[in-house]
Amino acid sequence: MIIAYLYDRHIKDAEGLDAEKVFADDASTRRIERSAMIDGDGTRGGDTLRLRALSDLGRPKEAKRLVAALEARGIAVEVMDLPKPAKKPTRVWLSPTDDQSERICTLWHSSISPAQVIGRAEDIMGRSVSRAQLNRMCGGSRTPNINSKEQPDD
Repeated sequence: MIIAYLYDRHIKDAEGLDAEKVFADDASTRRIERSAMIDGDGTRGGDTLRLRALSDLGRPKEAKRLVAALEARGIAVEVMDLPKPAKKPTRVWLSPTDDQSERICTLWHSSISPAQVIGRAEDIMGRSVSRAQLNRMCGGSRTPNINSKEQPDD
């Protein structure tokens, strides 16, 4: 049987340990679950005890003593670190040439649909482009005044 023991950890930390039984303590329980797991009927020879850190069993000397006692009884002890959180994607800045910037911003402030402009901007830049990137590059508002009768100066 696979058994997990957690000390002063959130119970979700037991996820990924594939334990059939979970014992958990915190400072207020005075490790009564650890005692029940080790001295009570929590573990038997052939079981595997999985921990998130060896320090969950106690201070270094105490933890080593407990591991030795468990292994002497035929109980395997495995330490399985928490998975590292996924890294946030690094922000990729647009670095258009002046010509690319002028073409994209002209489209951005036109009456063409935003989805179509983003598609053209991706073609021009040769990589994915977000609406937020275009807002930063070309100025926030994308509301051209299409009712205006003003003609551009030539």
